[in-house]
Amino acid sequence: MSEKQNDLFGDIQDDSILEHLDDDSSAETVRFPALLTELNTLLRGELTKHGVDPRISLELVYAISCQIGGMQIYFPRGQTLESLIRDMKIWRDFNGRNITELVERYRVTYKTVYKAIRRMRKLEHRKHQLDLFGRE
Repeated sequence: MSEKQNDLFGDIQDDSILEHLDDDSSAETVRFPALLTELNTLLRGELTKHGVDPRISLELVYAISCQIGGMQIYFPRGQTLESLIRDMKIWRDFNGRNITELVERYRVTYKTVYKAIRRMRKLEHRKHQLDLFGRE
């Protein structure tokens, strides 16, 4: 954790304070507290399920907010989400010579594996490529 984050969370023993964000009626504080509380609850549950100290959930909420706060983002669901996650796993496990192994492991066709690799390679390339026009 960075020094700045440590200063922010140093005195907090319990993240239940998020439940009281709705108490302040100013426009800035009532806009998104329910979403932050929901995200914190979700993270606490997942951390607990994986044997990780759930008290870091608030720090994760902060990190997520710093990274994507203010953006309008879309989180896919259902089949789209499952396909994206499968493709990410295929890319993670791909070593350049294990196409057949990936076909068997993920129970998909060769075409699906090649398509996943192509899609993820393109995303990876875009992530590392400089933007000539200064856009992010």
